[in-house]
Amino acid sequence: MTPAPPPGAAGFTLLETLVVVAIFGLAVTLTAMALPRRGGSIDVDAAAEGIAARLRLARATAIAQAEPVAVAPAQGGYRAGALLVRLPPGVALQVLDRAAIVFTPDGAGTGGRVLVVGTARQVAVGVDWLTGRVDVRGAQ
Repeated sequence: MTPAPPPGAAGFTLLETLVVVAIFGLAVTLTAMALPRRGGSIDVDAAAEGIAARLRLARATAIAQAEPVAVAPAQGGYRAGALLVRLPPGVALQVLDRAAIVFTPDGAGTGGRVLVVGTARQVAVGVDWLTGRVDVRGAQ
């Protein structure tokens, strides 16, 4: 049998517990503020890879459905066929060489380059006019 603790020594007071919780909260806040934030270059890279994937899908759709499919810039994003895809905030799209990239039923296309522009980085997505091949290159 264990002896009973003396009166007043049975645990922590509410004030002691609140002080510990406040110190822990402050430590977590300072640690979170010290962590690196997600940069704009991650958004640009992700958007460029997404556009490349949509361009490849547009080419495959043109072949499968035996009709042309266009990918063109739109308000706040781009239109791939009938689908409107939004870009992350701070990321813009520029289609160089022409207004849209169109894939034909034989897999070829008009070719062209799409420039994905962010605050700190630019990535070019190119489409070969003869083969319809899509490639991604960092421009800066």
